[in-house]
Amino acid sequence: MTIVHVMLRVLDFEASKGFYGALGLREMDRYSFPDFRVCYLADEAGMQIELIENVGRTQAYQVGDGFGNVAFAVPDAAATRNAMIGAGAQPGAIKEIYHGGRLFARYFHATDPDGYRVEILEQIGRWRNIPPTES
Repeated sequence: MTIVHVMLRVLDFEASKGFYGALGLREMDRYSFPDFRVCYLADEAGMQIELIENVGRTQAYQVGDGFGNVAFAVPDAAATRNAMIGAGAQPGAIKEIYHGGRLFARYFHATDPDGYRVEILEQIGRWRNIPPTES
């Protein structure tokens, strides 16, 4: 089993596409229905975000207090942070945390156009790419 996508309700596809495009996600499909529109963004590996834009909605969505963040692993946190700034986002500072004297994570947070918190983790430490093992 695998997670197929994460769905987020958005007010403006284009603003959200710019934000997530800075992470390397590109529009794969877009469909219109009478009450809503759906847009799928994906990276080269096939990880997807589903954006739902409800027709006629003008009020911002309430982000629940149980929601933490959506996290993405990227090769270079600094380059991604710069791309996000170029897309109009205001990401936080890059931070590092250590565990047992070793680098555990290098990361930063940003808020997307709809108020969802996004964590960007560099692919190092705990989050490095680990090739699958042979069985």
